[in-house]
Formats: sequence, structure tokens, C-alpha cells
Amino acid sequence: MIFLLQVLLFWLNETEELIKFFEVDKYFNKPFRDCSSGMKKKVQIIVSLIGEIDTIIWDEPNNGLDIVSNLKIKNLLKYYKSKNITILFSSHVIEFLYNFVDHCILLHEGKVLENTGIGSIGSLEELFVKNLPENDTVFHIPAIDQNPPIC
Repeated sequence: MIFLLQVLLFWLNETEELIKFFEVDKYFNKPFRDCSSGMKKKVQIIVSLIGEIDTIIWDEPNNGLDIVSNLKIKNLLKYYKSKNITILFSSHVIEFLYNFVDHCILLHEGKVLENTGIGSIGSLEELFVKNLPENDTVFHIPAIDQNPPIC
């Protein structure tokens, strides 16, 4: 029983630190449904980190967050990576990935385009573009291709 209480106290202290780290304690009296998307994201991240974790799975962890919160997410990722915690996350922000990714699984329209170690590729952006079909709008803007602007 004492061990269980020690574990619970540890988790409470850890959670309290995360709450202070993300500065969500100011909003304790506000209903969750009335919080901004960034505040909701912070709470989701805090909840995902409670307890003894060996894997973190986040979907777009930096989506909806302000600059300061994004920096905090980057620091958290560096910290957990240094602790050899497995981190699996998705992101559409390529620059965000560079400091954290050891392995890349590139998806497009639900299909795996690449599954490779990060050291074997030059640029994530180039890797993505290389795997797009030629008729993708990255290469052609249909309305302009059909009716070029008159200058």
C-alpha cells in the first residue's frame, strides 16, 4: 500500500509540474468545452504523459499551439528522446520533424510512400515531392494551366 501511495504521489507531482510547465493552472475553473484548441491540445499532451511511459503517440502535437507552447513541445520531445522513450507522432510541419525524427514513414492519401531511416534521405520535403504523382497540383495548378493569366 505504501508503494502504491508513493507512485500516486510521484504521478501527482509529475502532473503538477506539467500543468505549471504549460501554464494551464490558470484555467482550472473554465469548462473544457470553452477552452481554445491550443489549451485543449496542452491538456491532451499533459494527460498523455501521466504515469510511467515508454511510448508517446501524438497526432499533430504542434497543431493549434502558439510559438511558446511549440518551443515547450520541442523541449519535451528532446527530453523524452534523451530518455530513450519511443515517440510516434504525425506532423504536416516538415521543419518541426528535423530535430526529432530517426525514422520516417511517409504517408500520402493513406498509402505508405516511404519507410526509411532519416539518415538515408536528404530532405523530407524532397522525399515527399519525389513520391507525388506527376499530375499532383504541387506541379500544376489546373485553373492556371487551362487559362494562363494575361500579363
